[in-house]
Amino acid sequence: MQEETIWKRWAWIVVGFMSSMILIQLFSTGSITRFAGFGERFEHRYIDRIAQINAYIKPNSGGYDGQFYAQIATDPSLKNPQFEDAIDEPAYRSRRILLPLIAHLMAFRDPTASIWIYCSINIVCWYLFALLVWRILEVRSPHDFAKWTACVLSMGVMDSVKYSLTDLPSILVVLFAIRIVEKRQLGAAGLFLSSIFLKETNILSGIAMIRVRRRLHLEWKNLLFWACTAFFTLVSFFLWYRYVNSIFGTFAGVSGNFDWPFSSMVRNLWAAIQELFSGNIDDRYLFRIAAVIGLSFQAIWLTTQWKKIANPILRLGLIYALLFIFLGDLVWWGYWAVCRVVLPMTIAFNLLYNSKRFFWPGLILANLTAIHAVYRFP
Repeated sequence: MQEETIWKRWAWIVVGFMSSMILIQLFSTGSITRFAGFGERFEHRYIDRIAQINAYIKPNSGGYDGQFYAQIATDPSLKNPQFEDAIDEPAYRSRRILLPLIAHLMAFRDPTASIWIYCSINIVCWYLFALLVWRILEVRSPHDFAKWTACVLSMGVMDSVKYSLTDLPSILVVLFAIRIVEKRQLGAAGLFLSSIFLKETNILSGIAMIRVRRRLHLEWKNLLFWACTAFFTLVSFFLWYRYVNSIFGTFAGVSGNFDWPFSSMVRNLWAAIQELFSGNIDDRYLFRIAAVIGLSFQAIWLTTQWKKIANPILRLGLIYALLFIFLGDLVWWGYWAVCRVVLPMTIAFNLLYNSKRFFWPGLILANLTAIHAVYRFP
């Protein structure tokens, strides 16, 4: 009990550290809209409401994805004619409707309050995520505390808070669904269905919901239930997709998100090495190398644990480890996007990692990008 109390005190230090960074951002800009990622280069395209609320707009910046979702929160029905110009890819952004919708409903459909609430959701999710991971790990040792810290300060999590993205809410929903799936299967199914409206790749998390025993023994009733759930989820998403297309037209897609296995990762690794040797000592390239090494280590270690396939968190990590090797240049250009895409793999690794001989070197190597995440958060 005394040991547990000690680590709770250390956890409060981490929570206080994160809280202080959030407060610094709030006081330095004077607005919660700092967390939407509005950028000056898009300012002339924003909906009128952004100027009316005097939102913080970062100078000399193109902003980040959260700026588009924050605007959608003002009207999740997508009927605002300004969306066509204000959002870079309205047919694509509008697929991830759940977070803007939640903000809109919590604001009682007030557009201004919708933006403020949207910018706050990831902050609240960080504290909920920290609590959930703490309970999953049942922290009682230095190893447990280190794994918890690696989760809550990971690049994918920190960037999601910084720019009000969907990655942190996604992993929070998925982890909670996994936690309750044995006792509340219908509740888990509802969370799984909703998660796809946070981020499309959450459909992969369905593999973690299926009940698997040793030697891949499946329970057919359970498998049938989740097959039906996946089908209903895809149909629901397809209907929303058709609605979005009826307003904005068909999304042509973005080339460069995926590539042949390992090809883009190796290509971008080599490009980063060349930049560094040419004298361009930029943290983008330095930590891109760290990301390739760390994320690859996570994927390889998780693969070595395949005999524990009955563990749903392992299955979650493995399916995203598979996705990891197919990611393309558009994602690798800013390596932090890779960290966000495969955040479930990182969280699964940190929750499960248990090497007795090389624990500390392995955990540090796998999470080097957390240093950059904290550094670039302000």
